[in-house]
Amino acid sequence: MTRPFLVGQKENEPKKSGSKKQKQNQRVRKEKPQQHSFTHPLLAAALKSHSGNISCMDFSSNGKYLATCADDRTVRIWSTKDFLQREHRSMRANVELDHATLVRFSPDCRAFIVWLANGDTLRVFKMTKREDGGFTFTATPEDFPKKHKAPIINIGIADTGKFIMTASSDTTVLIWNLKGQVLSTINTNQ
Repeated sequence: MTRPFLVGQKENEPKKSGSKKQKQNQRVRKEKPQQHSFTHPLLAAALKSHSGNISCMDFSSNGKYLATCADDRTVRIWSTKDFLQREHRSMRANVELDHATLVRFSPDCRAFIVWLANGDTLRVFKMTKREDGGFTFTATPEDFPKKHKAPIINIGIADTGKFIMTASSDTTVLIWNLKGQVLSTINTNQ
């Protein structure tokens, strides 16, 4: 079997590549095309870090943080003072063996809760101080027990920080204490 060669080319001579300009054009085509470029007069920043679809976000009560959760099994905590900076750093909390679909900050901004998609339950993450002086969020050892019979559509934390509320598509609302015990069940029948 012989390899093809161009007319005027010797058989053992390697095939010549295109000009420099053609090579540059090929490189440009191979680069990843820029996704969307959104501009708006009120746009402060475009936060990029999640590798999955973002399902929920919540600002802390003091306005210093923004929490985002996505199906990439992470919750990101962003500092709002960095929004106008070029770099946007975030703290990452990993959601082990599941992903969060809802997230809410506690009123004191030292914890947040998430609703887990596959486990159909709540998980609490608390802020802890690292040895280097920074902060991180770690999950509590146990998730809340599964009590709803249908998917959760919203969660909330009381202003006092002592109660958690979950609303389900089965028309029930549960009031929880911080230890994961159901204090009251309300059926709206609507």
